Amino acid sequence: MKKSYLGLLVLILCITFVTTGCKSKEEKAFEQMEKQAEKQMEQMSDVQEKLMNGEISDEEAEKMMNDMQADSAEATGHDAKKMPSWAKKVGFDDVKGMELVLGEEYTEKRDGFNSINLKYKGDYEQAMKEAERIAKGANVPKSTLMDASMEALEGMKQYMPAEALAELEEANKGAMYTNFDLMNGGETTDGNPYQMVITVEADGTLDITVVDYKKVLEVTQKNGGAEYNNFKY
Repeated sequence: MKKSYLGLLVLILCITFVTTGCKSKEEKAFEQMEKQAEKQMEQMSDVQEKLMNGEISDEEAEKMMNDMQADSAEATGHDAKKMPSWAKKVGFDDVKGMELVLGEEYTEKRDGFNSINLKYKGDYEQAMKEAERIAKGANVPKSTLMDASMEALEGMKQYMPAEALAELEEANKGAMYTNFDLMNGGETTDGNPYQMVITVEADGTLDITVVDYKKVLEVTQKNGGAEYNNFKY
């Protein structure tokens, strides 16, 4: 799965956990969210399968993912145009010098939890610069998964043909910043209630996701839903 899909996947998982078992006066809205989340999961699986089978290119898969997220945001009334004030309070800043192409927000007042996913397009160097600046402001460290990937690449260099190596290096361009462990149930490394993900792709895509997973867990447990921490990414 490409790094740029990570933010969308985290957001979909949070929505799914919140809506599981929720029966209240907002039942109709929750059911709509749940159906939309399930639909997106199915679509993501279909896109990933087609990509792995060589039926579509990376560019086509990216467009399909973008269209899917845009349709979801519009359908549920959760489309976003900028960084929300609650995200700025935990250290996030507006992205500069890039075009916002997708935005989806959930709010505690309306949905029971805060979540934002923003995707920008622009120059690769600008995307890297903005990712580093925003990650520093929000105190989001570089992902250990990214470091492991780069270390593995270094160890393979001497055994690979130049052309294959160039393609692999291009595929590994970019950056990933996270404040939680993907392999440990999503628990944040610093006790922060917000899960934070910032990624940069080789094509200049900058993706930012911030989710109040503690609130997601509280709402889920209150309504008898699935145990969030038992899920392994």
